[in-house]
Amino acid sequence: MPYFSRLSDIISCSLSSLLHETDNRFETIQAIVGEVEQGVAGARRSATAASLQLTRLEADLAANHTEIETWGARAKTALAAGSEDQARLALLRKRELTDLTAGLKQQLAAALKTRDHLQTVLRAIEARYAEAIRLRDEIAAGRATPDILLAEQHIATDPWHAVDSSKRDEIEAELAALKQQLS
Repeated sequence: MPYFSRLSDIISCSLSSLLHETDNRFETIQAIVGEVEQGVAGARRSATAASLQLTRLEADLAANHTEIETWGARAKTALAAGSEDQARLALLRKRELTDLTAGLKQQLAAALKTRDHLQTVLRAIEARYAEAIRLRDEIAAGRATPDILLAEQHIATDPWHAVDSSKRDEIEAELAALKQQLS
């Protein structure tokens, strides 16, 4: 029986609730771990594809900027040589590339948001995967009683508890900076 139909289901689920509702917690957590592993792999593929798209758009923009400068220089050269028609054609090409560049800039902004979103989703799914592995190990060792699973449910709703120490340090530093701004 599949437990998740979308990646957002993995992020928003309560593993403890899923385990609390089953008779065979180990079999259930094994299935959940497998599905979350697939989710992690899919999220990694999506995040990688988004990063590659962003890199391609950045390269296209850089190339367009170079071409815009080249066509501008050609227009100057043609005008200096007395060829207004050639200068007009060069400026026309420069204008086309400028318009194209404006579109690419919008695509770049969207690609950046997409990449950032997918990386955030990936980190969330990786966190859920770590939780699933930890619960699987607890169940396998016989330490995950129904009471512990219910306690885990409470911990899962406390986001500060789940934050690793390096992130806590970053948050504490940011909090200190905010306090300093307010004083």
